[in-house]
Amino acid sequence: MTEIKQQLKLGSYVSVGDSTQLSQIDGKPFTITAIEDSDYTDGDSTTPGVKITTKEEFDINGEKYNKFHTTRSVIVENLRNEKLRTDIQQGNVLGPLVCKKNPGKKYYVMEDVNSS
Repeated sequence: MTEIKQQLKLGSYVSVGDSTQLSQIDGKPFTITAIEDSDYTDGDSTTPGVKITTKEEFDINGEKYNKFHTTRSVIVENLRNEKLRTDIQQGNVLGPLVCKKNPGKKYYVMEDVNSS
């Protein structure tokens, strides 16, 4: 019989994502330094999504994050713009920006901080 040395926990071996939901920083200014596709799959259904890297770090529940993902369709559509992605890949940054609920609508928008 094998002697048990230590009881292991699965959670110690499951990788944790490096991003959190963009909704965690709604209303806070941020600057985008990188954009990548990050679709959400649930069974046979896939929803287009993006992951952004921000210049700023945000404290979310005691953890520091500078990567955020979203499937908000208006924001995803804007961030999948090929010219924007090329400009970002060349070292440019986008922002500062802010995400907020579109007044009178059920969806969120991302806009330049000084356009409010």
